[in-house]
Amino acid sequence: MSYPQHSSDMTGHPEIAEMRERLERTASTGRAIALEGLILLAGVYGATSPWVVHFSGQPNIAVNNLIVGITVGLIGFGLTLVPERMFRLAWTLAPLGV
Repeated sequence: MSYPQHSSDMTGHPEIAEMRERLERTASTGRAIALEGLILLAGVYGATSPWVVHFSGQPNIAVNNLIVGITVGLIGFGLTLVPERMFRLAWTLAPLGV
């Protein structure tokens, strides 16, 4: 017994143009642009906070903040430049914040 094979390609979906248009409208709103900028600033602050707050006695926290801050900053930078491609990666910010 063979099962029919379904393609996971979305190019043949009848509503793909509408879905792309809705994503473009949502990504170009003022709130979305402001959020992307705030994500970028949070990443920069997270990377520089060990030296701003002076974590001189705890080097492990400084290294952790630097790595997580650079990662969040790069995701924010990517969301600012190419939101349609980075949108799928935005969920990683929640576990990084924890």
